[in-house]
Amino acid sequence: MQGIAGLDAVTAVVAGESARGRGVVAFCTLSPGTTVDLTELRRACLERMPASHVPDRIEIVAAFPTLPSGKPDRVALARRAEDAEP
Repeated sequence: MQGIAGLDAVTAVVAGESARGRGVVAFCTLSPGTTVDLTELRRACLERMPASHVPDRIEIVAAFPTLPSGKPDRVALARRAEDAEP
């Protein structure tokens, strides 16, 4: 998903279940002053990668939770994804 216009950063985590097994949720931050339509974002993903690689869910966040090292905290993101499951 890197390189899609309007996206600043992307981090994907495994969370929940999907029709293909474990679910994949992509968390994205936007470039300053940008808005993104999730339907258009999914369409851009399908144009750039195989359908099997497109995340089951895409969430836009203001910022990633981070570890003391500054890297995205994937455990916190996975927890957030699990909490958001219907």
